[in-house]
Amino acid sequence: MDRPVNHTRSARSPTSLSVVIPTRARTTRLLLTLAALREQRLPEGRFDVVLVNDAPDRRVVDEVLAVLPDGLRLQVADSGGRGVAHARNVGAELAQEDLLFFLDDDTVAAPGLLAAHLAAHAEAVRSRTPGHQPGAPPPNGGTASGGVVHGRITDLSAFTLTPEPEVLAARLVGARGRSIGPSEAADLSREAPRFGPRRSFIERVARKAVETPEYRALAWLSCVGTNTSLWRADFERAGRFDASYGTLWGGEDLELGLRLAASGCSFQMIDATGYHLPTARRRVTETLPRFWRLVAERHGDPALERVGAFLLGRMELAELAALLSHRVPRPHTSPATPHDPEQATGTGQTPRTGRTADAGQATEQATGQATGSGRPAAPDRSRAANPARTPAGWAAAPLPTPNGAARPGTTG
Repeated sequence: MDRPVNHTRSARSPTSLSVVIPTRARTTRLLLTLAALREQRLPEGRFDVVLVNDAPDRRVVDEVLAVLPDGLRLQVADSGGRGVAHARNVGAELAQEDLLFFLDDDTVAAPGLLAAHLAAHAEAVRSRTPGHQPGAPPPNGGTASGGVVHGRITDLSAFTLTPEPEVLAARLVGARGRSIGPSEAADLSREAPRFGPRRSFIERVARKAVETPEYRALAWLSCVGTNTSLWRADFERAGRFDASYGTLWGGEDLELGLRLAASGCSFQMIDATGYHLPTARRRVTETLPRFWRLVAERHGDPALERVGAFLLGRMELAELAALLSHRVPRPHTSPATPHDPEQATGTGQTPRTGRTADAGQATEQATGQATGSGRPAAPDRSRAANPARTPAGWAAAPLPTPNGAARPGTTG
């Protein structure tokens, strides 16, 4: 790392943030995600990146980093194949800043994305408007918090049926031969119209939930795992991501949102775009209901099971809001009680105690992902920032030809 991690600073007007990216079996999509981060409109040193590999080994991550030009303050850690929730917790533990920004490994950030998140949190501090509901204790002894900030997610539908290349490819090829490479990822806002941009379903839901008074009970639906930022203190207060769901896919990010809302956190939407390179998922009609049935059991609220039906399009937002109206956040007088410490596999560090049980309890895999071996990690790789952060840097980074065969079981 460039400097010792300081986890004791209080929330204040932010000047920098940490980007946490969990990844598993992503090749070209991950490369495009990292390429876009090199072109962020922030001064050098204003953000670091923690890439958390949740695969059994680092082969794919090493292939991507081998062709990525310098320009990112980057470290890599392994999370032992225990699922995306645990991977995000590992990344948050290693993050150097107190403002955490979560990004998926298939989301290409617009050039001003990180700056917009910093500005949103800074404005909350300047205006002295706490990110918690009136009467709730703000984190860190009364300092201001920007709550949870979520940016816009735009699906690029041309790539929905494009499987992840098994071998790293120079370009991701979508429908009708449309393709994207690192140079376009540097500022995808200019190229996006070619790729069938659509507002994602969860983006539409999140905006309605946050901005419509009658849906206030559902504001936590904006706590999406990509293009979302919050203070470390709020993250810890809520108990982090619950890693006990393991690799069962269905909404570990939204479940964190539930607990953030219960702790008094507010939710804000900003017009800062992340371009999602989607892939079709299988078995969602099985995994979503199962996940939310578990959530309902753990929260002691049977109504939460219906969130799975809503996410499958089987009920309307207004119906869900009425069903969960009893969950409108109220002020809390004490932080959530953490439990079950977890170890960060291969990082050489022990994360804080958090609301994360052993992911080995998970009984289902998410979309073909296999449980990893948790082998010891190689030393973390750090990349010094390069002042020349331009697309021209890709000229020296030859890549294989586009799309290799699909990795079996990889569906996004």
